[in-house]
Amino acid sequence: MDKYNQRGEAEIEQFRNDKQGLGLSARRKQHLEAQKALVLLTDICHNLLTDFRHRGLIDSPFALWGAKRIVRDLIAIPGRLYFDNGQLKRIELLAAHPYADDLIICLERYCSASF
Repeated sequence: MDKYNQRGEAEIEQFRNDKQGLGLSARRKQHLEAQKALVLLTDICHNLLTDFRHRGLIDSPFALWGAKRIVRDLIAIPGRLYFDNGQLKRIELLAAHPYADDLIICLERYCSASF
């Protein structure tokens, strides 16, 4: 009976983390096409966030963080991206932020990784 009651818990937890992390619980659109677009954008965000978590945050202080905390505490760090001819050349983050130095290392690793 215990195994039956525990089935699907991983999926439920993942959906809950995604909804909280991406702020989905409060976002509903009145028009069907707008709702479809929101679902597709949410899927893209989920996939990018998962890829960044597994490739960029591995072996970092943020490796065990969930989606909600990554979005709230890392992706929200103020900063600037510098491009030259369509290529990312430099990333600057607010130096006073306590996670900025570690996140720069993660971003450099993520951006330089071959896919």
